[in-house]
Amino acid sequence: MERLAYIGKVVNVQPIEGADRIVSADVVCGKGGRWACVVPIGTQVGDVGVAFLQDCIVPQVPALQFMEARKWRVSMSRFKGAPSEALWVSLDDLFTKYRDPNLIWDIGLDMSDFMDCTKYEKPIPASVGGDIMRAFPSFIPKTDELNFQGSRELVDALRGHPWYATVKMDGSSGTVYKWQGEFGVCSRNWELRETEGNGFWQIARRYNLRNKLPDGYAVQFELCGPGIQGNVLGLPKIDGFVFDIYHIIKRSYLSHSDMIGMAWETLGMPVVPPWIQNEEFDLDDENLRLMAEVRLGGNTMEGMVVRSVDTDIYNGHRVSFKVINLLYKG
Repeated sequence: MERLAYIGKVVNVQPIEGADRIVSADVVCGKGGRWACVVPIGTQVGDVGVAFLQDCIVPQVPALQFMEARKWRVSMSRFKGAPSEALWVSLDDLFTKYRDPNLIWDIGLDMSDFMDCTKYEKPIPASVGGDIMRAFPSFIPKTDELNFQGSRELVDALRGHPWYATVKMDGSSGTVYKWQGEFGVCSRNWELRETEGNGFWQIARRYNLRNKLPDGYAVQFELCGPGIQGNVLGLPKIDGFVFDIYHIIKRSYLSHSDMIGMAWETLGMPVVPPWIQNEEFDLDDENLRLMAEVRLGGNTMEGMVVRSVDTDIYNGHRVSFKVINLLYKG
């Protein structure tokens, strides 16, 4: 099960201007990261609770009954301007009827199974669901990015190095690969049989990827357009915006410039829009949050993906993480 909830301790509490029932708190969850939370007034430094993370479907227990209006899903947002990146609920509120005094609540303890959490999955439009052929290829990384709040070591590693950010487009990610003469088209989790109506296969055919994609490479793109996550950009037809190209033999991603070159010159495909490139910009939490408040063509976008220009700065790999736009309502 994906890690969706951790034991977290409040380490800082600040008032929220114009609010009389809530305050802003920083919650430390050990290996689960550090999150800015909006919590009830009266919460104090040192209080311990459970932090439910982005896209967690919380259990339907009395202390969380207020989440029914949100269909039990945790999502990042702002309340009166204060960042709310996780839902923190004190242990006393969660377990009012029974608390085992012998149970040790270690900060950072994964509570996902204990709290019976599940992850929210966006509805899959019929045009991208496809006809499953087999599991996603094991020799290609899947496209999930880590939230920066849960991977502070990546932010730290990026400081002092050149980096860039691209718009995080809210569509459906796909992968097309060619390996040892075999050509495959995949959704986020599955390899798909070719069908006429499937969106990923439509992109593969439109850009003639069977012939244009060199052997030993996988191109990863965001499928956007009518019928997909509300089509925020108002595209007249579906399209695939490249955000990564993976070299299967070398087991590494192409640099940003090489990726753009192959996408445009070899494949003829569009790439995700650039957003910011500034190696001198201070990568503190609030700056990252503000940078991620992306608007494109008058539309509020899902956020941004930040990556190092160099591909080997963290344990021999590039740095890559996402920052969700707290104003996005997708």
